[in-house]
Amino acid sequence: MNPNANKMKAAVLKGGSQVRNLRDFVLGKISMPRVQKGDVLVQVYACGFCQTDYKAITGKRALPILDDHIVGHEPSGVIVDVGEKVKDFHVGDRVAISPLAYCGECSQCRRGSAFTHYCQNAIVYGGDGPPKVQNGAFAQYIAVDQKSVYPIPDGISFEDAALLEPTAGAWKGLHNSEMGKGEDVVVIGAGGIGMLVALLAKKLGGGRVVVIDISQYVLSKASEWGIDHVVQPSEVTGKAAYTARDYQIITDHVCRLLGKQPDLVIESAGPPEAVGLMWNMVLSGRGIKGNVFGITTHEEIPVDCGKLHFAEPKITSSFNVSRYSLEQAMKVIEKGFRPSQIVTHRYRLDQIHDAVEMVSQPDRLKVMVYPNPDLYSGM
Repeated sequence: MNPNANKMKAAVLKGGSQVRNLRDFVLGKISMPRVQKGDVLVQVYACGFCQTDYKAITGKRALPILDDHIVGHEPSGVIVDVGEKVKDFHVGDRVAISPLAYCGECSQCRRGSAFTHYCQNAIVYGGDGPPKVQNGAFAQYIAVDQKSVYPIPDGISFEDAALLEPTAGAWKGLHNSEMGKGEDVVVIGAGGIGMLVALLAKKLGGGRVVVIDISQYVLSKASEWGIDHVVQPSEVTGKAAYTARDYQIITDHVCRLLGKQPDLVIESAGPPEAVGLMWNMVLSGRGIKGNVFGITTHEEIPVDCGKLHFAEPKITSSFNVSRYSLEQAMKVIEKGFRPSQIVTHRYRLDQIHDAVEMVSQPDRLKVMVYPNPDLYSGM
């Protein structure tokens, strides 16, 4: 009997929520996932490496489980098995996978496809958000509910398909912000998701786009990819790191670049200082739209209520992705948007620890992992 039968390679976080250092992140062989009646089994060809994954691996993000766990929530691949209740997908289908599985039956799901991320019974594969967590895609195979699977149209690569979920997140952020045609957009923080926001704003008919980031590498890429203006805060303020005292200096610089106030300011960085800068920009004009998009930690940001009254800003936020946003993102990709252009580093699954090290570095954007490099690799 072959001891490796029904086994697969996977990068496993030992101890689940107890993980606190990289020694607990182990590459090895584990049992293949079992397919339930409504599931599909996907052989993973590509999986994006998100900052959420990095935080879990390094113990900066708690997992709501105690068992060993596999992260990785931006996969694409080929279906190799289907459950008996699966009718719309077949073995051999090329698919992208959303990390969020929704029930389709609760009161939130019944509101429509734009609200599935509010599902009261949601399951997340390899990511965070819902309390119900199942294994992700830093593995050769993943079993997921059929409602998490999206067909890949002809002509779209597995890399582009793997980035369906972050593209949908970027699309949803712009959609929630009600970006209009020709509107000038400021993006504060242009890591993977922020860069997709900036590039999508151009693709979807926005006007001039300004990217603010502390990484010169990121800013050089933004310029290379057609972003109109890039701003390195230290070059504007003369300080290594900006604080609340520098918000107006940076705001004034952006207004000079545009010759006017921006129409939309999206915070996609995460630190509270980036949120504070967004608030300063929207309160410095009249009727500016703002989106609190990147920060997920519980921080308190002081707001001048007098300015808030007279500025009449329109503030929104965006988290996770819905079925509607995923479908819209796939349409945008099908029309020629290529999210894979932000992939700057590529690794086989057996190089996963090198991938972790790269994600910790400032001079990179999206990192991509290939669990079955003999079948597909962008390397």
